[in-house]
Amino acid sequence: MSDIKPAPPVIQSVSEFIQENNFTAISKVRISDNGYPLVTFLKTVEGKNVGTNVLFSKGAADKAKAHEGKSFVPAVKEQALKIVRYIAEDGEERIKLGRGNLLYDDATSILDDLDGL
Repeated sequence: MSDIKPAPPVIQSVSEFIQENNFTAISKVRISDNGYPLVTFLKTVEGKNVGTNVLFSKGAADKAKAHEGKSFVPAVKEQALKIVRYIAEDGEERIKLGRGNLLYDDATSILDDLDGL
């Protein structure tokens, strides 16, 4: 394990994330192979559709599952979710829909992915 601590998470609103990345469409809520709800944010790059999958955090997953097959907007509003971006210990960026309040119980589920903190 490295002595270097990963950078703190970047928390932003969903609308900021959409605008910053020029997304033009968002999938309905669906369940991944490992059982977590997710949505895909889509944009066109050089004439091709490019998607970014965003999982709901562990703390938000149970309530989000009730929205499977539906728009993600009510799922986000119901829990006041935000985009939480961070670099995991393996060096890969993780993007999740979470509560974004690091003083709330969701912080534990976000930091669970950052072994060593």
